[in-house]
Amino acid sequence: MKTTIILLCLVFLFTAGSHAEERTIILAYGDFPPYEFRSEGGAKGVLVDMVKDIFNEAGIPLELQFIPFKRAFEDTKRGEIDGIFSFFKTPERLAYFDYSSPLIKNELVLFVRKDSKMQYTGINSLKGKRIAVMLGFSYGPEFDAATGVLRDISTSHQGSLQKVNRGRVDAYICDKVVGLYTAQKYNLLDELKYIQKPVATMNGHIGFTKEKLADVISRVNAVISRMRQAGEINKRINEYIESLYNVPRSEKQEFPS
Repeated sequence: MKTTIILLCLVFLFTAGSHAEERTIILAYGDFPPYEFRSEGGAKGVLVDMVKDIFNEAGIPLELQFIPFKRAFEDTKRGEIDGIFSFFKTPERLAYFDYSSPLIKNELVLFVRKDSKMQYTGINSLKGKRIAVMLGFSYGPEFDAATGVLRDISTSHQGSLQKVNRGRVDAYICDKVVGLYTAQKYNLLDELKYIQKPVATMNGHIGFTKEKLADVISRVNAVISRMRQAGEINKRINEYIESLYNVPRSEKQEFPS
């Protein structure tokens, strides 16, 4: 009996010590409002809040750093930081990144001028069109591989929408809610519209450096699964969007099935 008690104490001490010494995971976030963005108080946005809560529930120390997407991509790939969110999964990226379960579903649509006659009927309808894209972003395998699309590379959502408004590009491909939020913030809602048919619908994940953080991913996924089953993710995202920004109810996002 005494031996059993001693063994149990040793197991408890070893477990407690391991947890106490667990290193802090560093994740990059970027300019993807209203989901994630940098403000005077630091990291803001509904996905920022949710990622913090996920790691807290999983018992994993977390540090968030604002890093432009292209550099965050390369830093995660090289293992200089641990991960990045929100991050789309593509066949090319699977060689360098591991992924959490998805957090959000992103509809990628084309923002155009209100007077534009442009239609989107499929990827071939974009041939010869000048489309603003963000540096380093993926827009789904079909768009990424499309030939004949004239890509105008940008580093900000505001700048891309301004290019559309001024007629410098035909359209800007962007997450629907991000585009609406940005257009509203910079008084462009009356000048722009989006084409209803999405170019792609992509799931947003936390992307991690390849083959380094299997235990972290497992614990994070357990919390995401609980939140999904409780309907918590959809509820939090939609309530946040509706409470802070004038995004129509029809633009609410859903957790990927």
